Amino acid sequence: AVAGAVAMVLTWGTVTRNREYASAVVLASTNLERRPTSDAQHWLGAELIVAGRDDEGMVYLRQAVLGAPRAHYTLGYALLKRGDVAGAIKELEAFVRDQPLLLEAVSARSLLGRAYASQGRWTEAITQHRMVLTMNPSRADRTTTERLLGEALMAQESYVEAAAHFNAALALNPNDVDAVMGLGLGAV
Repeated sequence: AVAGAVAMVLTWGTVTRNREYASAVVLASTNLERRPTSDAQHWLGAELIVAGRDDEGMVYLRQAVLGAPRAHYTLGYALLKRGDVAGAIKELEAFVRDQPLLLEAVSARSLLGRAYASQGRWTEAITQHRMVLTMNPSRADRTTTERLLGEALMAQESYVEAAAHFNAALALNPNDVDAVMGLGLGAV
């Protein structure tokens, strides 16, 4: 009888735990309920966005930025994805200002460069792309950044320098059609 009772208690614990692990959103929500911290808010906000529940996720991310600086990055990414470029820039700038040495800073600066470029703020875009190249990005990120830097330099009519960056992108990935197009559109 005692063994049966213990088995039932353990089974109930397993069933309960399995419910908590049913999805990333449920797990993050349970974590926030048990440990209400900024990091837990960040995690739940990020999981809600991944699940396509952007409006709910944004609420948690906006609360999380007060104590979890990485939430600025996640919020900036989500805002950029939504088309709120000005909001994204504000959050990404806060992230790289407060956390310049975190791994996500490479991606944050790349996103900032793209956001500035989308607004025609070429000088700022160029600055961000150059910073990415100094931060030891992955080969794929380096290729993309070389090409984006070439595009921004072309917009400023710095054709020779743009060509050098398009060629650097092609040296890393000879199949980068966008870099070939950049060379063909005006870089010398």
